[in-house]
Parts: sequence; C-alpha cells; structure tokens
Amino acid sequence: RDVLREGQGAAIVPEDEGAFAARVVQLLTDRPALAALAARTRPYAETWSAGAMAKRLVDWYAQVIDARRGGASAVRPVAPAS
Repeated sequence: RDVLREGQGAAIVPEDEGAFAARVVQLLTDRPALAALAARTRPYAETWSAGAMAKRLVDWYAQVIDARRGGASAVRPVAPAS
C-alpha cells in the first residue's frame, strides 16, 4: 500500500468484495475514467524505477553528509514525486 496511490495507476477500495466488484465494473463501463487512470500509470510507476530510487537514495545520503558537516539540522526521507 505504501507504493500504491489512488488514481495514479491504481484503484484502491476497502477490503470488501462488493466494493472491489463495484470499482471493477465502474472502470470497465466508464472508458474515459479507465483511460485517464491508465494514462497516469506509467509516469507514476517511473517514480519507482531503479534510476529514480537510486537518485532519491543519493539525495538522502547527501543530506546525511551535509547534516554531519553541520549543514541541515534534520535529515528527511526523500519522497517520490507526486
């Protein structure tokens, strides 16, 4: 669930069979909604690619090094672009 974001290539519903079925039917019958969801899938997925993850890790290490040298006061996790 940490990686999945509603509307970013994922349709998230409560853990309930009825809600899941209703969402599937809604997407299968509403082609524009399905197309819009599909269009946002690749750009969001690319924020979790190996290259994007490596960049965030390098950025985080740079913050740690800067903080150790007396720079930034706090090291914050580097989140993917939304």
